[in-house]
Amino acid sequence: MVGRGVTYISGEGCFTHRHRELVFVVIKLTQLAKVRSIVREIDPSAFMIISDVNDVFGRGFTLKPSGPNFPRPKFPEKHE
Repeated sequence: MVGRGVTYISGEGCFTHRHRELVFVVIKLTQLAKVRSIVREIDPSAFMIISDVNDVFGRGFTLKPSGPNFPRPKFPEKHE
C-alpha cells in the first residue's frame, strides 16, 4: 500500500440517517495517485475530499525543523 496509518471515524448521514465509516488519512502529494487508485478499486462510488495541508504534527509524524533550537518533545510511555 502506501505505508500510512489511517483513522476510522464513525458517522451518520444527516439526510439518510445511514451509518457511515469515514477513513481519514494524511499523505504526501506523491502518494495521492496510489491512494485514489486503491479507493476506486475498493469502492468506485466513494466520496473523497482532497485538501492541501500546510502543517501536520503530532505522534507518528516527523517534526521539522529539529536541532538544538527546536528540540523534539518527549512523549510519555504507553502503559497498557
